[in-house]
Formats: sequence, structure tokens, C-alpha cells
Amino acid sequence: MTKITSAAKAAKITLAAAVVGKQGSINRLTDVFEWFVKGGPDGAQGSEDLVTQAVKLLEGEDSYIPPDQQAALITVIGSKGNESFLKFYVNMQKKQGRHVFAAKMIGEPIAADPGDPGNADDADDADASDAEMMG
Repeated sequence: MTKITSAAKAAKITLAAAVVGKQGSINRLTDVFEWFVKGGPDGAQGSEDLVTQAVKLLEGEDSYIPPDQQAALITVIGSKGNESFLKFYVNMQKKQGRHVFAAKMIGEPIAADPGDPGNADDADDADASDAEMMG
């Protein structure tokens, strides 16, 4: 029978303790990686990042916005340091509020949705929302 010295036992215990001690650091790195991939601490509504969500809005619900206005909006909300603008645009559920916000970002009114039967009413509501949102 092979006898294990106390030094060998101590070495095994020290290695095991070091691995267990690093587990917290590994968990923290995993959390940071997940946070980065998801787009922030709130997870940006699932695993999609905010840019992907903005593209889906511009290609879907907001696709009637003319390409030059879309380009201007992308330039503003996609610029470094404007992450909060991107978050607002993506997370605003009501199209009317999102468009008032977008109009402020690009400095011109957003074209009306030709497929929206309530455009006449929305124009008046947009003016009221504009005053409320922007002070």
C-alpha cells in the first residue's frame, strides 16, 4: 500500500481550494458575458440586441418611413454615446410616441403611415404628445 505524505495531501487540498475559490470569478465573468450579449442588465427583451430590434422595427412596423429619414434616424440612434436613444426607440410600444421621438432625433416630422386609418386623429394626438414628451 502506498502511503501519501502529508505534503502531497496538502497539495491536493490546496489545488481543490484554489479551484473552488475561483468559481466566484468564473461565475462573474459568465454574468458579464451574458450581460454583454443580451445588451445590458435588463437583457434587452430576450437575447436579441437593441440594434436587431431597431432593424426589425424599421423593416416592419415603421417600414413606411422614407429611406432618407430611416438613414437619419439610424445615424442618430446608432452613434456611439447614444445608446439611451436606441433603448428609447426600441422600447416605446406605441408607434405614435416612437415617431414623435424619432422626429425630434432627426429634426423633421416623420411621414404619416399611409396604411393607418387613424392618421387624422393621430396627427392631433402627436402634437399633444409632442408637447408632453418634450416639455
